[in-house]
Amino acid sequence: MPASRPRDAIRARPHQMRAPVRSMRTWPPGREAGNARRSPGIDCSPHERLLRSRRRYGEKCFPPVRQIQAETAVLFIGGLLLNTERRAPARRILSDDQFSAYERDGFIVLRMFDADEVSDIKEEIRPLLATPTSDHPRVIKRAALDEPGAHLDPVNPYGVFKVFNTPLINDFWFDMMREPRILGVAADLVGPDVNFLMGWLHQRVPGLQVHEGWHCDFSEDRHTSTDLVTAILYLDEMTPDSGPTLVVPGSHRDRLVEGTLEPRPVTVPEDGEYVPVTVPAGSVLFLHSLTVHSLSMNRTRQDRSILLQEYKSASAVEVEPYDYAFADLPLLRGGEPV
Repeated sequence: MPASRPRDAIRARPHQMRAPVRSMRTWPPGREAGNARRSPGIDCSPHERLLRSRRRYGEKCFPPVRQIQAETAVLFIGGLLLNTERRAPARRILSDDQFSAYERDGFIVLRMFDADEVSDIKEEIRPLLATPTSDHPRVIKRAALDEPGAHLDPVNPYGVFKVFNTPLINDFWFDMMREPRILGVAADLVGPDVNFLMGWLHQRVPGLQVHEGWHCDFSEDRHTSTDLVTAILYLDEMTPDSGPTLVVPGSHRDRLVEGTLEPRPVTVPEDGEYVPVTVPAGSVLFLHSLTVHSLSMNRTRQDRSILLQEYKSASAVEVEPYDYAFADLPLLRGGEPV
């Protein structure tokens, strides 16, 4: 989690759009149901294509969470990616083994987005990196340079490394906040009543070391319970050299001072105590709020894009007020979209 996230006041405007939840069972759909690439001569954004698919195919392609019965996913345990196909109870997306792995390790990684979806999201990211500042007063950018750098990736000439409050950018990013597959897993992990906390984009700029150090998210985002989870979507393949997230498995257990909600001080782990999250593009890391983790440096020549969105149980009340965009916005109640 960024150590210096902005806390400027943000007024969350009510939003009338309601997106039904898409089942993993029907994902990916046929190419005609939302995965088709842009046809020649048709100029429409990925967000418009998504809305067209919803209008055309209706609710049958977007059943509620309680109807989900099965899925195929990729589970990250102990540094390995394991293909897992299972049948889940109607009320749960994750299998018992996946949920147990999360409780044991404090994180899981699922392969959730295909190549076409990743490409569409990256198309939406490109204009965000074209300038070092934002026209929106609540969308806050952090850039390494004020002038274009010839040594940087041409897609990101200013070395933009963070964009805060992504749901405020446009409808595409607002819908990403409510992405049904991510919300479904969040409900399994923190309960069926899910609120949003914050969203931001993190670019791993080649050679740029962002000093955040080893930490757990709960130290920054203090609540009356630890039922918070961060969904980290990797939009590029993460290799040992591309700046993967480093995670200490099991570090969420016994993290609090006994009888309190005060996290114990985080110490730098020894080699062998942490694992790099090296995964294909389209994978999502679900990270417990008490799990110790850190960034690492991108040693390649290309940017790596990562979208982070934090969710929490509706019963978790902030200890101090947060002014993130749409913080505490209700997203699910009883597993159903609000």
